[in-house]
Amino acid sequence: MNYNSIYLLFSFSFVSKIIFLILLIFLMRDGTKILAQDSDHLIYSCTQVIGFSQVGQTGSKDQPGPGFGWYITGGIFESIVENNRWQLLWKGGGGVDQWANPEYDGWNQSIISPCNNNSDAPDRVLFSISGAYGENVKEWSGAIKKAIDTIQQKLPTVEKIILQPIVGGPDKETCQCTRNCDFKNSPFKKTFKKVRASWQHKYIAKAIEQVVTDQKEGFATKGYFPQVGSCLHYIDGLGHLTKEGAEYVGRKLGNYYK
Repeated sequence: MNYNSIYLLFSFSFVSKIIFLILLIFLMRDGTKILAQDSDHLIYSCTQVIGFSQVGQTGSKDQPGPGFGWYITGGIFESIVENNRWQLLWKGGGGVDQWANPEYDGWNQSIISPCNNNSDAPDRVLFSISGAYGENVKEWSGAIKKAIDTIQQKLPTVEKIILQPIVGGPDKETCQCTRNCDFKNSPFKKTFKKVRASWQHKYIAKAIEQVVTDQKEGFATKGYFPQVGSCLHYIDGLGHLTKEGAEYVGRKLGNYYK
């Protein structure tokens, strides 16, 4: 092998190492964004869950509204995920149309179980979606897009938003309401024959699929589409969860997002 051949071989090896180092630095430029071992999921420094009573209700007498939230109940969800990287912002009745409003007072609620780092600047959001658009997938899609815009405005450090529908019926089943069905004296002014969450779930899921497909930047992604294990996990016609139902869903979601 002559001198020129040795020089070219050495140069190629040196350049390859430099390229490798540059790529490594690029991939690791943010220490909080590393691939978890044996997982395709990125690790974020702080994921903020945004939701409503089905997510955050504690079941205590001093809180308005019935039911239990899957994030809170039994501490199950946070015991499975890295709880120091997760936090919750919620307000009862916080439908997608409400969170789409930058002036909604839900944005001023206290953070539950703040992240250890970057609690004021979360880099990911898990958005749990509810509302009153029924079977109208187009309306759901439009409201979700507006909410995404507002989340970006309110939380400019967020790099990814996960879209998740309200907790639906078991195996996509529509559940008949068997208890606490009369809401005639509420803003709904009706008696529910079917549990609203159980049947709205599939239309919200379709809207999420549409929003994720339509986007250009890839900012939003679909998450887990949770379902109760039994229709008995609903406590009323709206779809608030029993303690057992919230624990069941919290475990399912924890194992998915861990």
